[in-house]
Amino acid sequence: MTVEFEGGYKMEFPVAGEALPEGTYYYSFEPNDKDYVWDQDFTMIDVDKGVNFSFSSYWVHYSADGQRGAFSCESDSKEDGMYGMMKPVSGTYALVASSPQSSAADNWIISKRMKATSNSSFEFYARNWESINSVLPAPKHSVTVLVSTEGNTNTSDFTPVMDKTEMPFLADGEWNHYTVDLKDYAGKDVYVAVQHTTTSASNLAFFDDFRFNNFDIKDSGVDNIAADIDDNSMVEVYSIGGVLVARGYGMQTLSDLARGFYVVRVSNGTSTRAYKLAR
Repeated sequence: MTVEFEGGYKMEFPVAGEALPEGTYYYSFEPNDKDYVWDQDFTMIDVDKGVNFSFSSYWVHYSADGQRGAFSCESDSKEDGMYGMMKPVSGTYALVASSPQSSAADNWIISKRMKATSNSSFEFYARNWESINSVLPAPKHSVTVLVSTEGNTNTSDFTPVMDKTEMPFLADGEWNHYTVDLKDYAGKDVYVAVQHTTTSASNLAFFDDFRFNNFDIKDSGVDNIAADIDDNSMVEVYSIGGVLVARGYGMQTLSDLARGFYVVRVSNGTSTRAYKLAR
């Protein structure tokens, strides 16, 4: 990026960005309240129900340490996070999937309902905690991608679209990149799941940058918002550039919006949710 100051002086900054095309749901798992909110858009199922891995190192701050659960979002900070062990694909946050302290892991993370098109696909990054440089590494982790047209609460409703795939060990900081074609579900409402499994107890795997490409956002976005808005909900609508364009109570706040893309913040008492909306 180039910034020009008064007097003609210019300065180059090492900043780059990518404009995402229409129909994209992108989750970098960064704490950005104007982006898609991952922990509200995804459902997690902890099939193994075991107590998660627990660090003995005081300098690692893992929020799910010794708890039960499927995935957690963690910072890679050396001050108050995972102490640089994740090396996220983008930003400083990523998802962590843990295996129980004494058994194998089976963790699921499932998207919200989305309408697929003939060009829909899903891509994401994942890696083992251990690398090719690890001495006597534990068994590798595996990922499976599945789709349901029924719902997001029962794993038996899902059909694999990417068979169980063992993740290879990589160099430190490298990630496996996976892409799954979903064109066979064109015109259908779908839920997309990532299943993490491993036979290694007390271990971790990392996931980052979930991107759902070429979905019919126009047909699925408003329904997802309407379910969380009542007459007493405070609704704030922002342009993609962050400018407040409408503010009021209830669904009527959205009724006069011009065609375009917006970020909608819905506040109900003590909770606030953010959505992307295409009109």
